[in-house]
Amino acid sequence: SMIVTSTIGSIKRYKRQHAPPPPFYGAWSAEEITLDGKDGLLDPDGWRQVVFQKAGSVTIELTPGARRACALALDQAAKKMTIEQCEPQKLPGWRAELSYAEPEADVLVLEGTVNGRQLRAKMRKMKFAEKKFHWIVDLEDH
Repeated sequence: SMIVTSTIGSIKRYKRQHAPPPPFYGAWSAEEITLDGKDGLLDPDGWRQVVFQKAGSVTIELTPGARRACALALDQAAKKMTIEQCEPQKLPGWRAELSYAEPEADVLVLEGTVNGRQLRAKMRKMKFAEKKFHWIVDLEDH
């Protein structure tokens, strides 16, 4: 189970144990999303939220609220990402191949194919009300 903590000790421990935060570190919320050219905010394949917490992985929250933890391969030179091998439901052959752009601060535009469907998403970085709260999933101690 995931334990969400906001303690300073946890943050310091996290920094000691982990590499620097990955690009796009944090939670991003879909401001606009289209699938095959149609509004994807109500589509079951639509992405409501994307969380980058550690290198090599990404968590996607789908529109119905289901969450998937997936493997992430990032090619920063080409500005491309490949997402696959999602848990808990392993969908055979499911993969997303996306290009990304950062047109302005705290905005991430993703474009490409998700499981053969055309996706375009404008994601905005979520600001937590309290700057000092860091949402860290601490798996080592539990």
